[in-house]
Amino acid sequence: SFFNWTDARTVIPIGSTHPLVYHFADYISSAIGCSTLDVINKVEKGVFTLDNNKTLPEGKILLVDDIITSGSAIVSAIQTLLKTGKYQLEDIDILCIGKTERDLNVWDNNKVIANLT
Repeated sequence: SFFNWTDARTVIPIGSTHPLVYHFADYISSAIGCSTLDVINKVEKGVFTLDNNKTLPEGKILLVDDIITSGSAIVSAIQTLLKTGKYQLEDIDILCIGKTERDLNVWDNNKVIANLT
């Protein structure tokens, strides 16, 4: 199930070369009255790191991406956050501007947690 993303305490854009994702994240955080934190950096396709110079927020977060195609980028970003030990899967929700035709109506949590051990 999806949590009410207006309960997010922080909006985190997924590192992208497209500026739209950052504008979208700022708009959403302003609309729901929380902060935006640019802490996830894209290293290469499907590989992300955290900005060690920034402190990760407490509480629920909303990851924002521009488009979801296969889901691999969002899964990688979620795994990057989960590996810190600061979050549980239930603390993270996602919001994207659009998605492709692929069927992502049923989200498989096993896809997210499979590579964490």
